[in-house]
Amino acid sequence: GWVCRGALWGGTGAGDPVPRVVGNGAVDGVPQDESREGGQMGMPGTTYRGVVVPGRGFAAQRMANPSLLQALKRVTDLTLVPGTLNVRLPQPFDGTLTGYLTEDDLGGNVWSDHAPNRQGIQWGEVRIAGQYRGIMFQGDEPEYPPEQVEMLSEHHLRATLGLRDGDLLEFTLLTDQGTGKRP
Repeated sequence: GWVCRGALWGGTGAGDPVPRVVGNGAVDGVPQDESREGGQMGMPGTTYRGVVVPGRGFAAQRMANPSLLQALKRVTDLTLVPGTLNVRLPQPFDGTLTGYLTEDDLGGNVWSDHAPNRQGIQWGEVRIAGQYRGIMFQGDEPEYPPEQVEMLSEHHLRATLGLRDGDLLEFTLLTDQGTGKRP
């Protein structure tokens, strides 16, 4: 996997960004025939790239609640760091997220006050930057940006990977997700 400094949508800015290989050392950190940027994302096990964007801080506030973290651990088998990493893809995400959680599944009021139209979250397991386990999700609500995904991990991804807004991040949606529980 890799992280690329300062990637911009219309180009690379003053100079071409140099990919920083974080994972397995393949070309740019991933076999090129598996790489996708946006479209044709429906295949599990496919690697995607998107740009790190700022969030609103709601997840970090909510996840400070130990009962929410315990509920997420029961479902994902991960000890998650509070907060999400927001990633914007170049096209709407159309991959298959087999897990689904409601507020009731997570023990009560998690998002109803700031996302009142959200019915739940669709989620799947990912490998982030070729090496870190995590989950990604999208809100099940009309207002949720279709090109945005949010990631949770056992690591504080911004600190661990040295990420800043505008960096390009690679992640892989893993296979064998079936029941919405970790394979």
